[in-house]
Order: sequence, then structure tokens, then C-alpha cells
Amino acid sequence: MMSLSPGLGSPCPWVREMRSEDRGLFLIHLLIACAGHVAAGNVENANTGLEYISNLASPDGDTMKRIAAYFTDRLLIECLKVILEAMEGEKVVHITDLHSFEPAQWISLLQALSERREGPPHIIITGIHEQKGALEHMAHRLIQEAEKFRNPISV
Repeated sequence: MMSLSPGLGSPCPWVREMRSEDRGLFLIHLLIACAGHVAAGNVENANTGLEYISNLASPDGDTMKRIAAYFTDRLLIECLKVILEAMEGEKVVHITDLHSFEPAQWISLLQALSERREGPPHIIITGIHEQKGALEHMAHRLIQEAEKFRNPISV
């Protein structure tokens, strides 16, 4: 559902051509909009904003890019609360990650689902990425983590 990894192309290539200050301001507006969508429980719109932010934020970039990367991580955690509520009572959950690269967000979800009163659902994660090696790495990590939390998973 959500991914912070770069996709096959930026959804907003024109933003990279902006001056640094303007790009920073644009990032702030995107972060505020995403936070509003998360607060309203609108995961789809938050995900769209996160996709834009993921192409601009960087923990190794300038100050605004680093701040955006930090806040994006926090927004993902908030989006997990909304996702968990939507999955309440489900026995099987199928997730499609269109830009599979980093398993960290799914590892957090696996941990949270393992703590449910009724136990974790069977989780199916379908990852899509242009490099097979990235998918294999992600699958390996997710399977290892799922075993730690005793989550049934198919990757």
C-alpha cells in the first residue's frame, strides 16, 4: 500500500527543477496535506502524498529533505494505526506494494498485527520492483521477521 522507495519514475519530475527553497516549501505543504489525510483516515490520499514526498525527501539531503524524511517516517507510523483498524477481525490480508524495496514499513505492520487479541491474520504481500534481487532481499527479510512474530505470511 505505501512505499518510501523510489518508483520507476518521479510522479513530479518538475519539482526537482525548482529552487531549493521552493522545493522545501512544497515539501512542507505536502507533509501538512498528508498529515491531514492521515488524521481523517484517508489512507489513499495520504499514500499519494507520500509517493510525491518519497521522491523528494532524503535522510542524506539538505535540511528540508532530512526533515521531510523524518516526518514521513512518523506519518507512516500513523498510517499503520488506520490500517490496523481497517484490518480488525480479518483472517487474511493481502498487501500489494507497487514499489517494493524497503521492508521496514511491513515489518512494523507484522509486529503490530502479531499483538492482536485474536492473533495475526495470514498476510500475503505481493511486491513489484524492476530488480529481482531487491524483491528477493525484501522477501527474505519479511519471512525472517514474520517467523519472529509467529505471523503466517506469504511473500
